[in-house]
Amino acid sequence: MNPLISVVVPIYNAGSYLKHCLQTIQNQTFSDFEVICVNDGSTDNSSTIIKDIIDVDGRFRMIEREYRSGSAGLPRNIGIDNATGKYIIFLDADDYFDVHLLEKLYKKALQSSSDLIICDCWYVNQDGIEEHNYEIDFNGVNALNKEVFSYKDTPDNLFQLLGCAVWNKLILKELIDRNALRFQENVPIVDDVFFVSLLYIFAGRISIINDKLIYYRLMRPGSQTNSIEKHPEAIFDCLSYLNDYLIKEECYDIIKKSLHNRMLALLRWWLMSVSSPKIYKELCFYYRNTCFPELGLQNMNPVNVDKGLRRFFNAVINKGPQISLDDNLQPDSRLIIYGAGYYGKHIYQKIVKNGKYNVVLWVDKNAKKMENQSIVNPEKILETEYDIIIIAISDDTVVNEVYDYLVDLGVNKNKIITTI
Repeated sequence: MNPLISVVVPIYNAGSYLKHCLQTIQNQTFSDFEVICVNDGSTDNSSTIIKDIIDVDGRFRMIEREYRSGSAGLPRNIGIDNATGKYIIFLDADDYFDVHLLEKLYKKALQSSSDLIICDCWYVNQDGIEEHNYEIDFNGVNALNKEVFSYKDTPDNLFQLLGCAVWNKLILKELIDRNALRFQENVPIVDDVFFVSLLYIFAGRISIINDKLIYYRLMRPGSQTNSIEKHPEAIFDCLSYLNDYLIKEECYDIIKKSLHNRMLALLRWWLMSVSSPKIYKELCFYYRNTCFPELGLQNMNPVNVDKGLRRFFNAVINKGPQISLDDNLQPDSRLIIYGAGYYGKHIYQKIVKNGKYNVVLWVDKNAKKMENQSIVNPEKILETEYDIIIIAISDDTVVNEVYDYLVDLGVNKNKIITTI
């Protein structure tokens, strides 16, 4: 008899985390599952770890590839081809999971007759500290006032509500097979964007679990940047593939606003992950001359652009390359970073890695609620000598509020920089 759930785990040199990952799957309170470990040419001890657990638990099996594919897309597709469960879930080899993950997702599937069930998660930083995640907009989902919904219930902000990740979703296998869905292959980092976006379109019944059931490890500082800088064009390959597919679907016109804002958000994130000034500028020109026109973003009505993306949109449309920090700052400039949310942390790590500047203060109005003791209240600005304050916040509305606050505090306007 086939299992109810197939768990697909793509693996490449995950030895440092793999045993913990597989143990948290093995110890699930729900037991009717199979685990397909697709070893994608690992050169570390991943294969040994997998074999050790196969020896004691017949629910695990391994498919080995001799050479690395370069992304998780191909191993996940191999997992789909070999899965025998009624439902399928794709988990990552460096993450770990609440022991009730499969039980709660399956229970929700039965209760709601949903073909796509999404759970909440924690982000785990490099220090092992669990942080709030930003994968699901629960306020937006709750505003629908529906236990089960589809894209037709929220076409203008579908992609903004549900995030890009594939690893927090239980999927009816028939949904995948009926629509011949597969992951994009040979596209680093964003190989799941196409697959997940189509899930949202084709799923007739989507439901959400508020419980945080997955612990997602954030990438090592620099590893994501390195991948992006090696393949700067990959984001366009991903988005154009998605756009070319959806433009043929009947739903395209009603989801276009949400789709375009998803594209803008991914393009901005991709750009802000780059640390090389040369690649940064090249990407800006590439966005303006190729990505925006070919994706249809060039003709977006500015009113339809999400507030948090308007500065980025205007920078590409009106100015071409956005001024980078290297163009705006002198070496050894003393910087204050305002903002310690997910985006602020990204900007902080990027500046620290750059090594050209001296961060003398990191401030956030919610500093008292944060575990990082180096983040302090904005009032400390008055006690600090600095050259520039960088507002590292993604929401334009909040940026404007912070800018006005700093000016009222007595900060010289010429010493304030905002990021895109």
